[in-house]
Amino acid sequence: MPAGSYVIRQSLRVPSGVELKGEWESPSVESPSELLIYAGENQPDSAIIFLEPGAGVQGFKVRLPQFDRHTMTPHAWIVRAEGAGCWAEDLTFVNTYRGVDFGSAKCDDFLIKGIWGTSVDNTVRVGGGSENGRIEYIMSTFSNWWEDINRADTVIEEYTYQNTVGVKLGDVKNVAGFSLCAFGIKTSLRLEAENGQGPENLRLFRVVADLPNGFNHLEAAAGDNIAIIGFSSGGGRTGSRFIRIEDAFSGKLRIYGQVTWSGTGISTFPDHDVQIYNVNSEEVEILNFSFPFDGNGLPVWAIAAIAAGAAVLAAAAVTIPLLLRKKRRSSKD
Repeated sequence: MPAGSYVIRQSLRVPSGVELKGEWESPSVESPSELLIYAGENQPDSAIIFLEPGAGVQGFKVRLPQFDRHTMTPHAWIVRAEGAGCWAEDLTFVNTYRGVDFGSAKCDDFLIKGIWGTSVDNTVRVGGGSENGRIEYIMSTFSNWWEDINRADTVIEEYTYQNTVGVKLGDVKNVAGFSLCAFGIKTSLRLEAENGQGPENLRLFRVVADLPNGFNHLEAAAGDNIAIIGFSSGGGRTGSRFIRIEDAFSGKLRIYGQVTWSGTGISTFPDHDVQIYNVNSEEVEILNFSFPFDGNGLPVWAIAAIAAGAAVLAAAAVTIPLLLRKKRRSSKD
């Protein structure tokens, strides 16, 4: 899609082996290719762009011209994957209800990368029994829509502080993530059960949230064998939690390096197998990830940094070759 605005009035299907691609320069510059979507109202369980196995989207901006911030009428997901080898990259959501859905079908070997913007219900969802995927560079925020209306009022942020979840992980296994970030929403990262199965074997590097009036940075209701390396939190209203472990959570969660600033959030997790290791931690348990990921395990330097209790990882934008240099998309690559 060359630079321009494209009106969408019905759902689209991207066939296997095809990428729907706009013009894209860099993450700091919005794509000049824009989809204006006039479909999906009152259809929150449907989607606009369906990806068949081995298909993807990359490099465009999405706007819902008729989406009213005063009513927040539910709308369809913008992108939905229907099988293995799908990808969604470099997308900017100006004002959407739901963003990227890789949770309605089993989507093994997926890639979700460079998703930035306002999806007032949920930005990214992964589940459906999916295995072996990557989630990178996510920013969930009310700001895109707020800036688009020239900061006319606080209606959008008042809604996102009460309702928006950034990344939601259900029935998934063997997933690596890097730079999962949020600003001005309710919950940055939620781990939950899906058909009785929560997320397993997660390695998440650099999970950062600034929630001035939000509620929880991390909500864990289900899951097991979860490692977060670099966890940085700020803000929070009275009664909020940087980390909230729900009663149903029965797995193992380890956080290596936590930094907090401002706010009154308190992390509590009685009777759960949850540990936070920082610079003064004397005994550090390294979780075992036996699954292959692009032919590599956890890098030796990362293990050494974790064992040393390198809390600086929480706020640093660390270059991680494992996550940045290889891109698994589909069999066509």
